[in-house]
Amino acid sequence: MIQKKHYACKHSDHRHSRKRGSILIKRNDTARIRKTQALFYLLVSIAALAIGYLSLGKNFDFSVYHSFQGDGTLLSAMIKSIQEHGIAGIWFNSRIGAPEISALVDFPAMDLLMASMIWIISLFTSSTSAIAYVYLMITFLLDALSMSLLLRKMGINDTTVFVISILFSAAPFHFFRYLSHAVLSNYMSFAITIYLSFCILDIFDMAKNKWKICFCCILLGFGYGYYYAFGLIVLSMAYVIKFVNLNHKKEIFRKLWIFAFVLATILISLIPKIGYGVLYGTNPIVGKRSFVEQETYGLKIIQMLLPPSYSRFSALRELNLEYSQKAPYVNENALASLGMIASAGFLLLCVMLICTFASRKKREGNERLVIDFLSLSTLTLILMGSIGGFGEIFNYLVTAQIRCYNRSSIYIAGTSLLLLAILLHKAYEKKKQISYMISGIIFLIGLVDQVNIHPNHWQEDTKNKQLTYEKFFENVEERLSDGAMVYQLPYLDFPEVSSSYDYKHLIGYLFTDTLKWSYGGVKGRNEVAGNLNLDNGMSNRFLAEIQAAGFEAVYIDLDGYEDGGSRVMQFYDNIGVEPIVSDDGKLYLFDLSDMKISVEKFITGYSFVNFWANNYQMNIRQKEKIAIAKGIGIQNRDAYLKLYEAVSDSDVIKDCSDVEYIDFLYETILRRKEIEEERNLWLEYLQKGGSREDVFCSFLDSEEFRIGNGYQNIQ
Repeated sequence: MIQKKHYACKHSDHRHSRKRGSILIKRNDTARIRKTQALFYLLVSIAALAIGYLSLGKNFDFSVYHSFQGDGTLLSAMIKSIQEHGIAGIWFNSRIGAPEISALVDFPAMDLLMASMIWIISLFTSSTSAIAYVYLMITFLLDALSMSLLLRKMGINDTTVFVISILFSAAPFHFFRYLSHAVLSNYMSFAITIYLSFCILDIFDMAKNKWKICFCCILLGFGYGYYYAFGLIVLSMAYVIKFVNLNHKKEIFRKLWIFAFVLATILISLIPKIGYGVLYGTNPIVGKRSFVEQETYGLKIIQMLLPPSYSRFSALRELNLEYSQKAPYVNENALASLGMIASAGFLLLCVMLICTFASRKKREGNERLVIDFLSLSTLTLILMGSIGGFGEIFNYLVTAQIRCYNRSSIYIAGTSLLLLAILLHKAYEKKKQISYMISGIIFLIGLVDQVNIHPNHWQEDTKNKQLTYEKFFENVEERLSDGAMVYQLPYLDFPEVSSSYDYKHLIGYLFTDTLKWSYGGVKGRNEVAGNLNLDNGMSNRFLAEIQAAGFEAVYIDLDGYEDGGSRVMQFYDNIGVEPIVSDDGKLYLFDLSDMKISVEKFITGYSFVNFWANNYQMNIRQKEKIAIAKGIGIQNRDAYLKLYEAVSDSDVIKDCSDVEYIDFLYETILRRKEIEEERNLWLEYLQKGGSREDVFCSFLDSEEFRIGNGYQNIQ
């Protein structure tokens, strides 16, 4: 049972404020102290920024993008959106999702606080990649400064403040999230949450800090959704502890305004999303979660205690690797490592928690109250975040939008380091020299264990790709008119398609300044581009429809196709347009502005019949081609046989073996290579007396052929 404290920092008398052993002391407000404090914060800032910069590796280049796939590419696109549209760029973008305006407001990729910081940085540089790197380094600064401000407010000595603040800023969580999950790299919300909690507990004087409290509530509410959710959990624990220790329980209502202020700020930050939903209806698809995802992305204690996967020591890396390869439910939660120092603090918190409930002695003082609060808050976060824990109950009964509870590990790392700060300060007040030595050892161990530095020339591959993309898209923008719309293939929903190719289509937006791109329309809201995706983009009907919708060109990225794009290129090689091709042969741009598609080419399957007739010397007229295409649509065997007769007596298949015949059908009709099992099935059929004619017709009847040629909607 947590006992009611008997003194508070701001209410203690003159003797208490000077009492040796108290970690919450009142600092002299003099010019000399202020100057010393400014120099100290400058030192913390320099150290944090240095770690952030050094982590980027030797020969680092600000002009090279971090990544061209996954969430790193999405981050770059969101930064460019802010550059072009201001802070509103996190909600709407007129250059993606063409022919519509992308309603990013349904699924904003960053919070208001981050967007504001990005916008401010963009005032000083126009380089999208540089903005990302500068923001990353600033997150190291903010994480360290927020923790140092909290610790100094608690009265912790400067040496300990420096060590703990830098280790918190350089947590493994930071290096794991980095730019791939840059929205998670700014976790100063933890220190803000603890500050507000201490005000609720009367450890800090609420009456004298109301403006600071309001400012902190705004920062927390405008921050990232996961962080204010974890913050509300910790604040709730502060209210519970305060309520238990109050003699007059009704007094707790006087403190609820902090919680209400945070909730109001959160609501304000969601006004664009809520308002857009009211005006145009809610989006029923994007960002919808299931309560079972808590079990997939939940927290595991063992993963917090395991060394980070990038450890400098091979034995520790192998320890992590062995678990990750054998254990179930290993995914993003593998990034929850606390690091060696915070793990020690976490284990001590567990011991403190046991002692709190096992001891029958009366517990007094702010120091004990702080430790009890940290222990119980950590326990609550674990009970909420662990796989199948109370978080899943909340997700099942209330909302499943918070699914990645493993992300609470940074809050647990923070509470663990706070405990170590308190213990180091106690050692400092007893024997300073020993305290300095211990702090130095902890600092060195922490840095070696936690800091991850990119290898030399890690940007080389990305830089080579960037040069290719810059040249290709420069040619594209020169060819097309300003504001031209480009349809991107393969068609992909946005966001979150669970593909290794996810978000790569955004490179078109990144490397152009005027063109509008079809990719990026939010699923469930921007449906026009998806509705235009006829025949998987491989028919004249598709080309005619996108031309009518105002698109000037088709962009193809072969990396988006499992077959390397062989099927799609078979079609586009025959449309009579010379493409712009990237140096690596992966990207194609077909300018359709001068292309005219005749009416007969709108017929489903016409392009296939035309290809067959041209390649196998079928001397037939346009009307016959149309008739055969329509016959294939209704699965007319006579139409099939007309195509078969064109090759049956020719040198194409006349003297070929059964194996060669099957190879020919797969390459010409299905436009791919067969696998061994498929070939063996057809060979077995032929050996049992089946005819080649029947095999040919079966290929034209196949679902794969019909879908690939636009027949899927024909009954």
